[in-house]
Amino acid sequence: MKKKTAQMVEKLKVQEEHEKMTSDNVKGLVQVEDYKGVHIPLEKWNIVTPMDDIILAEYVDITSDGDHIERDGVFIPVALVEKSFRVAKILLKGPRVSSYINVGDYIMLGNDRGIPAIQRTNAGVKKQLLFINEPRIFCIVKPK
Repeated sequence: MKKKTAQMVEKLKVQEEHEKMTSDNVKGLVQVEDYKGVHIPLEKWNIVTPMDDIILAEYVDITSDGDHIERDGVFIPVALVEKSFRVAKILLKGPRVSSYINVGDYIMLGNDRGIPAIQRTNAGVKKQLLFINEPRIFCIVKPK
C-alpha cells in the first residue's frame, strides 16, 4: 500500500514538473494560433471536448451563408472587414478554461484571433466556428 501511494505521489510530482516546463501561462499548452491557415477536418467529425484552454465558439454576427457580417443592421462583406470585433457563442470549452466562462456565454474577440472553421450540419447549413485560447478573448458580452 505504501509503495503504491509513493508511486502515485511521484507520478503527480512528475506531472506537475512537466506542466511547469511545457505550459505557457499566457496562451496555454496548445497554442491555437500556431495552426492558422491549417484545414480542420470537421466534415466527418464532431468535436467532443477541446483540450487545455481552448474554446470552440460559433460566430453569431454573421449571415447564414457566411459571406457577410452584420453591424447595426448593415451587412458588410467578410472580405472587407479586416480589423473588427466579432461576437461568438461558446459551444464547448477545454478543462483549463476559467470556471466563470460557460458554454452558452457570448464572447467578444478581435477578428484576427483564433482559427476559423466551417462545419456543415446534416441539413447542409454552414456553421461558422472558431477555436480560440481563453486569453485571446476580449470580454464576455450579453445581448441588450
